[in-house]
Order: sequence, then C-alpha cells, then structure tokens
Amino acid sequence: MYRRHREEMISKAGIAIFLFGNKRERGKIVAADGMREELAIVRSMGLHIVTAGATGWVAQEIAADFGATLATRSKKFNKAFAVANDPTAKVAEMVKAILTMVNEYREL
Repeated sequence: MYRRHREEMISKAGIAIFLFGNKRERGKIVAADGMREELAIVRSMGLHIVTAGATGWVAQEIAADFGATLATRSKKFNKAFAVANDPTAKVAEMVKAILTMVNEYREL
C-alpha cells in the first residue's frame, strides 16, 4: 500500500527533485533505499529529474547517473547542474541552480 501511495503522489508531479537520500537506521546514518525506489517510479512515469548531488548520499548517486543525459540540455541547464552537484557550492547557489533547472523543464 505504501508504494501505491507514493506512486499516486508522484504521478501528480511533472518534476522530481532529489536531495540527500539518507536515513537513520539503528543509530547509524545509511543510504535511503526508498529514494532509489522513488527514482524507479519517477523514471517509469517519464517525469523530469533534478538532482542536488552536492547534498550527498543517494542524490549524489542519481546525479552521477543522470549526468550522462545532459547532452540534450541547454548550456544554462548544464551550468546549473554542475553547481547543484558541486559539494563546495554555497546553499544559496544550489537553490538558484535547482530553480534554474526546474524553470527550464517548465518551459518544455
């Protein structure tokens, strides 16, 4: 039932933004496998993907995988992607970069 609920919520979106992707399990911080499942749902529904790999964890994995698809995106999008996935970027720069990517998708 939980997966169906997530699928229903995701189906109402056009863009999925992936941040962090970690959780606390038995007192330790570990990768959130649920985020990987959500990525599979997002891909199956054909949603646009925005990653902030600079936040680490699963978002970083997704960004590394997603980077191969950037050839079809604009220079502005690619620059924003680079900032959002640069661990040395400031938070305000990452937020601006994420919004740039979202706005480009909105224009499609």
